[in-house]
Amino acid sequence: MLKIFYESALVEVMNPKTALFFLAFFPQFISPSAGSVTIQFILLGIIFIILAFISDGLYAVLAASIRKRILGSEVNSRFQNRITGYLYIVLGVFSVFASPSKT
Repeated sequence: MLKIFYESALVEVMNPKTALFFLAFFPQFISPSAGSVTIQFILLGIIFIILAFISDGLYAVLAASIRKRILGSEVNSRFQNRITGYLYIVLGVFSVFASPSKT
């Protein structure tokens, strides 16, 4: 479990979208006249990490509880399989009648 955490942290640190987000979004909230720019940047980063950890943790807990409900009931599992099947049929019908793009 710890290995997965470290690997995901490495992927996120190496993700250029994360760096672009911090470089494009955070400067709007940093004021050079309010003190050290470095400390402001680090403080905003810590706040961002805390909020992201809380929100992602809540998503994980919610997903786990939904998973228990879906896997715990044969009726829910059958319902999910039927809905998925119907969606595939509808997508297939749409793809049959779709016109090819002209670009």
